[in-house]
Amino acid sequence: MLIQEVLNADAMSLTIPCEGKGNVGIGISGTWTGTVAFKASVDGVNFNIDLYVTPFASGAIVSSTTANGNWFTPAKNYKAIKATFTRTTGSVQVTMAAADDSSWQDAFLSTTTIFNSSYASSGVNTLT
Repeated sequence: MLIQEVLNADAMSLTIPCEGKGNVGIGISGTWTGTVAFKASVDGVNFNIDLYVTPFASGAIVSSTTANGNWFTPAKNYKAIKATFTRTTGSVQVTMAAADDSSWQDAFLSTTTIFNSSYASSGVNTLT
């Protein structure tokens, strides 16, 4: 599962369900100042567990960030993981991926790589 959201208001957040998954990848990008905090939930409702994430590919674990980057964490027994933006200025783009295989690293890809789509002007879809 891969989700993405631009957070542009104070206390705005993005949540990914991760029950039964192996790892969750989190990509943070944009032009912003503030803090993005990571929380976990064992019931999918209450996000009261500080989530410590590891920078990809190495580094000291953190429960929040004030800079762009990529992080990951084991999903453990969590039902969901949330990233919450405490905004000073700008917008932060958060991409999260939860998976049993290595596709959790898709959160680290650029937006144009992940959501590459094409369309045809005046195209027609026909169901038969």
